Order: sequence, then C-alpha cells, then structure tokens
Amino acid sequence: MISAIKKKKGFELSANFIVMLVLATLALSMGIVLLRRMSSSSNNITDKSYKDFMRELRNVDCSDSLRVCVSPQSVSSYPGHHVVYSLRINNNYDTPVSFNVSAFEVDDNGDPVTVGSKISSIPSYIGVVPAYSHKEFPVVVMPALGIEPGIYNIKIVVEDNRPSSWEVYSNKIVQLKVK
Repeated sequence: MISAIKKKKGFELSANFIVMLVLATLALSMGIVLLRRMSSSSNNITDKSYKDFMRELRNVDCSDSLRVCVSPQSVSSYPGHHVVYSLRINNNYDTPVSFNVSAFEVDDNGDPVTVGSKISSIPSYIGVVPAYSHKEFPVVVMPALGIEPGIYNIKIVVEDNRPSSWEVYSNKIVQLKVK
C-alpha cells in the first residue's frame, strides 16, 4: 500500500511538472510573438516618418547656376513641432559628390549659438548627388518645448568631400518663427 501512494505522488509530481512546462513554453512563445510585433511596428513608424518628411518636401524653384537653394525662407511652428525645409543641391561638378548637410541656430551676425540654443535638428545627412544633376533633401528642425516665441535664424551648411576632406560648398540662412 505504501508503494502505491509513493507511485501516485510521483505521478502527481510528473503531471504538475508537465503542466508547468507547457505553461512556461506558452508564455515564452507569447513573449517572443509580442517582441516581434513591437519590433515590426517600430520599423513601420520609422518608415512612415521618413515618408512623411519626404512628402513634406516642396519643389524648390532653383536656377542650375546656384549651388544650393532652400524653400521656404521662413516657416512658423509651435514648440515641440518639427518643420521641414526643402534643400536642393545642384552638383555642378563632373563627378558624383557626397554632401553633408547640417543645420543649427545662429545669431543676427551669423555666428552659431552654442549656449542656450533650443533649436534641434538632424545632426547631419550624407547624400550623393550625381554629376551635373540635383537632388532635394529634407532638413528637419524642431524648436524645443518651453522656447520663447520669436524669430530664430537657422543656418543650413552644405559641405562636400570632393578633395577628400569636408569643405563648405554653400550655406543659407532661413528663419523659424516660433509661435
């Protein structure tokens, strides 16, 4: 009789182990599915944001003799909301050239504001423009939350690496009106 009880306890222990193993496997697989869905949705959000920026690009009316054109010259925004400037780069060289684009806040003299700047932008974008052609790029700028209303100057600097070191190709100053 004692051996029958021990066998029954062993069977109960095995059944509990199997049930717990099945539940743990189920929880693990649900966690993996959840992580996979979160990962794919974040990629979709990133792709959507890029497509939104590209949709916001405007056709820039620009003479081929100019190196760089920006449109519009002045944009209004609220703190925490991004704005997109359309940048057209004309490659007037006979070879494809890589360009580096950066934007930052400047004062009325055109000097960079390093202390207290509340304007953020994508730090740089590198793109290749084929020889004797042009491309348009988005330049995204966002005033920080809590910035005071006013007019801020943004300098967009375009550099090229033709002589294998980055040199200023052109720069433009545009305005950002914060409401």
